[in-house]
Amino acid sequence: MKVYACISAVQKALSEKGISKDGTNTHFNYSFRGIDQIYQVISPLLHEHGLLILPKATYNHVEHHTDAKDKLITHVYLDVEYVLVCVEDGSQHTMSSVGEAMDTGGDKASNKALSAAYKYAVIQAFAIPVEGEDDADSHSPQAQGASQKYQEKKEAEAKTPPSKAQWADYKKLKLLVESDYQAEMDQWIGDQPSDAELQQAIDAFNSRLHPDRRTHRKAST
Repeated sequence: MKVYACISAVQKALSEKGISKDGTNTHFNYSFRGIDQIYQVISPLLHEHGLLILPKATYNHVEHHTDAKDKLITHVYLDVEYVLVCVEDGSQHTMSSVGEAMDTGGDKASNKALSAAYKYAVIQAFAIPVEGEDDADSHSPQAQGASQKYQEKKEAEAKTPPSKAQWADYKKLKLLVESDYQAEMDQWIGDQPSDAELQQAIDAFNSRLHPDRRTHRKAST
């Protein structure tokens, strides 16, 4: 199990290096520690000590909000597993991390969340000294709820009935999964699901049938 010796060697190399917040957010005028800084410091050390870090997203939850001007914001939550592998003997250690990010463009929130998950996973795994790291007790932000316009939109979506095509997909996919999962999904969607709820069930079936290319959407059961 040489993976732990590799981790220890990387940790020792990092113990004298703090990673300060060299990036600057020009809009809100605050400093941050960018993912590029993490990669620049840790990448050569991983190569030197024969250690790989391989990611695997295990859960992806997406929410949509609006800002004060009713502009759509995509909010992504990720659970990510990182497998640390020693190149010399193939021994492994798995660690988990979470990532959360928002994006106004709609197509980069997951990428940002992956970067956040990786950044804090390696900081904690290797006990990297950091300068000015935020602590959970350092401030208490006040969240702003969804705007009335967005809330009305979500309520309208919840009342939209499924299409015939969705029902056909649901019934076709249901026949391909095990009977206990069929019953579980039938109980979850009930007799009159919305189109969004039925689509979640369809996505869940697809994830069950094709775990190698799952969408990581998760239906609440």
